[in-house]
Amino acid sequence: MVQRAEVVGITDCFCRTLFYHDKNCKAPVHTCIILARGQNLEEIDNAGFNMKISKEEIFKILKLADEWGLVHQLSHFPNKDFFYVICNCCSCCCVVLNTYKLFGEQTYLIKPSDFIVQYNVEKYSGCGICIDYCQFNAIKFTNDKKVETNLKLCKGCGLCVSHCPENARILVDRHV
Repeated sequence: MVQRAEVVGITDCFCRTLFYHDKNCKAPVHTCIILARGQNLEEIDNAGFNMKISKEEIFKILKLADEWGLVHQLSHFPNKDFFYVICNCCSCCCVVLNTYKLFGEQTYLIKPSDFIVQYNVEKYSGCGICIDYCQFNAIKFTNDKKVETNLKLCKGCGLCVSHCPENARILVDRHV
C-alpha cells in the first residue's frame, strides 16, 4: 500500500497527542502515516503533516511500530477503496481500540484484516509472549498452561506472529 501511494506523509498519533494519552505509555508518537491523493495538499501540509518523508523512512516507522506492539490500522473515507491513513496505535491510548475493547463487535469500528492466525502446537514453548502483544484479548492461557486463541476476537493484526520467538504462529488468508 505504501509503495502504491502517490503521496506519503507522517504526523503525530492523534490519540496519543490530542485525545487520550496513558502517561505510562512510552510508545513512539510520530507514527500516523498519511496516504493521500486529495486536492487540498496545502491544507494537509499546513496541518502539521510532514509530506517530505521517503518511503524508506515510512517502512522504518512501520517496523518500529511493530517492535513496540502497535496495531497497524487502516482508515478509509469516503469508501473502502480509498485508504488515507495507516494509524499505528496501542490499546492503552487509542480511542478506537479502547472503544472496541469496551463495546466489542457492536461498535463496528474495527474490521478484521484479510488474515487470521494459525498456531503450530509442536513449535510452542509455553512462553506466552503472544498474549502480551495481543491488543484484542484473543489469546489466553488455558488451565493446563496451553495457549488458546479465540478466532472470533482475533483481528489478524499479526503482532502475535511477529513477536513469537519460536515462529509457532503464522497468518493465513481468512477467507480460504
